[in-house]
Amino acid sequence: MARYLVPRASDFVEVARPGPPLPLDEADTLPTWLAFATKPQHAGDFGLCQATVVTVPVNRREDDLDTLETRLVFKVVGDTGPDAAPEWTDAYERRLQSQCEWAGPVLGTWHDHFAGERFFDAEISPSHHVRYATQALQIAIREARHDPGSVSCGAFGSDCENPAHDVAQLEMARLERLSMAPCGDRVGWQCVKAEFFAGWVVRLEAYVPEMHSAVGVVDVEKVSITQVISLH
Repeated sequence: MARYLVPRASDFVEVARPGPPLPLDEADTLPTWLAFATKPQHAGDFGLCQATVVTVPVNRREDDLDTLETRLVFKVVGDTGPDAAPEWTDAYERRLQSQCEWAGPVLGTWHDHFAGERFFDAEISPSHHVRYATQALQIAIREARHDPGSVSCGAFGSDCENPAHDVAQLEMARLERLSMAPCGDRVGWQCVKAEFFAGWVVRLEAYVPEMHSAVGVVDVEKVSITQVISLH
């Protein structure tokens, strides 16, 4: 099937389907979609990898077929701020590309919702602005390790005892979903929401006065964390 999605079938190196890893004749129902992922490559920004995922509807009535869904997914493999390297050089690009090629798997599995690592989805447009959200998150994690007062509780209630510790122990490799949008009337401020495996959700506001390659995140405020446990 993959050969019909792009000119070269070799562009796709992973495939996943919903449900537990059972043979189709043992599954309760047939899968209704398949996902194909390309080989990861660098995203053109410091410390950031990307891959393309194509989701294909299968085993549905002809009048119930959706169109193919194509999206970019990302993974952080290093510092994504402008201080990650003195400059973007051919040597840095080769090193980052090598890291990205080994950064998989791109697609998640049935078992990895609480423990695994995969590339994350980003509700951020344009896609090259993902680096501002990841940099803000990295800043928040670093500050939480040194300043316990830099993080507040989200919707924990009485279970919130040490929110800075909870943020400090987060790993960028376990980021599952990321979104960013302007913070209302706060000019230059972006509201970021980051969802990690095991239900951790971090919210923060990042000051990015100008969104171009020479400017990074200047400040991070209003960092909070909560945990949402979902049953699967």
